[in-house]
Amino acid sequence: MASAGGDEPTGPPRPPRPQHRFAIPLPPPGHAVTVRIRGPNQAHVMVHRMQRPPGFHVHHRPAAPANSDALRAQEEHRRRAEDEFRREAARQKREQLTIAEAPEASLREEGCVSVEWAPVTVGSEGVQYQVHMSCGEKEEVVYSGLDTACEVSADKLLPGKTYSFTVEASTGEIQGNPSPASGVPIPALPPATPPHLKSSKQGKAALNVRWGAAETNGSPLLHYSLEWDQCRGEYTELYRGKQKSYRLNHKFPPAAKACFRVRAANAIGWSAYSDSHVFSVGASVPGAPAPPCVEGVGVTWACVRWDPPVDHGSPVSSYCLELDDPHSGYGFCPVHQGEGLSYRVSGLSRASAYRLRVAASNEKGSGPHSQPVAFTTHPDTPGPPSAPVLSGRAHPTSLCLSWQAPVDDGGAAVDCYVVELGVDGLQPRYTGPDLTCTVEHLRPGHAYSCRVSAHSPGGQGKWSRTATLKTP
Repeated sequence: MASAGGDEPTGPPRPPRPQHRFAIPLPPPGHAVTVRIRGPNQAHVMVHRMQRPPGFHVHHRPAAPANSDALRAQEEHRRRAEDEFRREAARQKREQLTIAEAPEASLREEGCVSVEWAPVTVGSEGVQYQVHMSCGEKEEVVYSGLDTACEVSADKLLPGKTYSFTVEASTGEIQGNPSPASGVPIPALPPATPPHLKSSKQGKAALNVRWGAAETNGSPLLHYSLEWDQCRGEYTELYRGKQKSYRLNHKFPPAAKACFRVRAANAIGWSAYSDSHVFSVGASVPGAPAPPCVEGVGVTWACVRWDPPVDHGSPVSSYCLELDDPHSGYGFCPVHQGEGLSYRVSGLSRASAYRLRVAASNEKGSGPHSQPVAFTTHPDTPGPPSAPVLSGRAHPTSLCLSWQAPVDDGGAAVDCYVVELGVDGLQPRYTGPDLTCTVEHLRPGHAYSCRVSAHSPGGQGKWSRTATLKTP
């Protein structure tokens, strides 16, 4: 109540006005928040719209409450409110960034895949797109940029596979949900060329040819085809099957060559041929020549000729001619070493059997000998018989003669004798195998000259000494 002097009325002091402190989550830059405050009687007291301009920060320094637990609760409530606000804003933005329709993916003739999609707009911010490609459990990003179309090159696509494409849009740290997938099947192709064709020799008469597995290119492999060319300029199929190796039972001669190639087939077609693999056998010693040919034989000599053998990849440098002399007991012994294809063997024994053989040599060594050839030297002419003598009594018109066989028959038996007799000249009067003969139709009282020679397969020998015999 007021006092009389015009002083202000006195009374009990008013209680202090209660102060309320609370946290209001600040909106993101460029956004506004409306704050309404009501009293206990639910009467509207104040409406305040707050907007934080970009780059502006509000710092609150509330008075320290008497209870620290209440402060922590207020701070926790404020943080939760801010997080919820941010999550809601991010959710709305994520929905705006989500591409609702599947991209258009198509296979082009050159083998690449073209992907196109509808753009999204989120305010004035730039939108980044990512294209994901998946096949089975494998997934990769094949495009990242601002465009709404891209191409996937053929080297990233496997034949016979189906690829799925999805698109994701993002701005800043917010990324939209993936779009529905669009599938593109890649057609299968013929298999790739089988790699690593090689060979290895197994034993003396076997060759193992092997190769690597061919890429199937989306269609199961049916078989391989192995072909070979024995240096004839024409390939022939050697094997067809699913194995990646083949054992060739073939005895290759020295210095032989063979070319191999392989290809693969599936339901689509054949692969290209592999590069040719050349298998070659190294050079070796020459082969055995044919048996030598004895072209001429004498009493102490023989002329021999031979043909060159197969050189087996290395030219023949020399020949070795060997002679087997049964009289020596040493077997075959070299009698000639040289490059020629003929030779005259001398110093042989008359009427003797011999054998000859020849072998060729090159830088790899000496080859096998030829089959031996046998020959016999000719016999020599027999020596002179003894001078003929009178056998028995002489008759006026006939003489009985005798003589002795030659000491040296020349290596062959004497088959006949020839007797010549005459007064003024010698005339053949007897030919035969005997060592005696009777010469008739002579003239009495005349002196006759007489001589004898022996004949054998070696020819007619020398004449004996001339003897003088008289008829009575």
